[in-house]
Amino acid sequence: MRRPTALLSGLLLTASLVAVAAAPAGAVAKTRWVDDDGRAGPLGCKGTVAAAKSIQRAVDRSAPGDIVKVCPGTYVGRVKVTTKRVQLVAVKALKATIKAPTSMPDGNPLVELNASGTRLNGFRLQALTAEPCGRVGSMVSVFQANNAQLDTVRTETLGGDSLGGCGYVTGISLFDSTGVTISGGIVSNFQGSGINISDVQQFQVSDVQIAYEHAGQAQPSDTGHVGLIAQTGSTGTVRRVEISTLGTAGSTSPLLDEGITVRSAVSILDSTVGRTSLGIALITEDAVATIDGNTITDSKSRAIQLSADVSGATIAHNTITGADEYGIHVSGGLTVGNTFTANNVSGSGANDCFDSTSGSGTQNTGNTWASSNHGPSDFPDGICPAA
Repeated sequence: MRRPTALLSGLLLTASLVAVAAAPAGAVAKTRWVDDDGRAGPLGCKGTVAAAKSIQRAVDRSAPGDIVKVCPGTYVGRVKVTTKRVQLVAVKALKATIKAPTSMPDGNPLVELNASGTRLNGFRLQALTAEPCGRVGSMVSVFQANNAQLDTVRTETLGGDSLGGCGYVTGISLFDSTGVTISGGIVSNFQGSGINISDVQQFQVSDVQIAYEHAGQAQPSDTGHVGLIAQTGSTGTVRRVEISTLGTAGSTSPLLDEGITVRSAVSILDSTVGRTSLGIALITEDAVATIDGNTITDSKSRAIQLSADVSGATIAHNTITGADEYGIHVSGGLTVGNTFTANNVSGSGANDCFDSTSGSGTQNTGNTWASSNHGPSDFPDGICPAA
């Protein structure tokens, strides 16, 4: 596993210094302590006051607005939060570990946030890969939890067989909520998707590293593995996210099928995708997306793909290098009305820019290609000219 990027280092140092939301008028928020030795208190983890040994026990006793502070240690068992505005805070960032139990029911989440205003801050979450174990569905599931927050959370596997019968399918799943934010952290060695967003309005994902590594594992026989996917019905922004595989991806380690998949009206900004099959894919007519300022390198097929009747998307200021096939590829007769501006595309195995549509756009395509795309090899000739 690579060390966290410099982008995350400041977040890791300050993750435990969180702002505590004000309690409602007339209520007094209470701080509850959890320590694996059963002793903590107002003076911190070295206190002598009796404390809960179980995170779930402290959560169950919490009222709206309470803070559950978790001392360094390993806590085995699932956690479910159903009380509004409860905050789970690791006293030291990434020093408190929530580990899946050996009796983990297949497909269930490890941590569930099912109430508005809840927060998960600074935890390391681990899924087992050696028997006895069960496959975790989502390491964190956020469901009907408006304004929930995840800060500096790391999901990972414990053991070498990360693509075997256990491990975990999805790092973070967001469903049926509004205003959810994910900031900082690392999602590594998932089996299906790093972050899956479905029917979430006004979400924000920033400064997250998503690593599909699985060192020494064979390429999965199934398909559809993706770093981040924004499903139909979602709106929001993905900013400064890094998605990567190992340098041996496709030979002695698996290749990620898609870095980022967009099925809705979202913005993908200032992010990096390296060594995946598809870099960023826009599919379905709802993908009225803005793809701006991203860097996509060494895609094994296409760096940016538009298909399945995408219309109204803006693809601008992206830097694309070394795609084995196409830098920017537009397919499908109704994939029209999109705008491509000031992209820098080079080193593609087939064409830097390719548009198979027809219409009244640039060079009789169905799309608008501005003259500053800087691609030396394009089809039709002239849509993506060299500078």
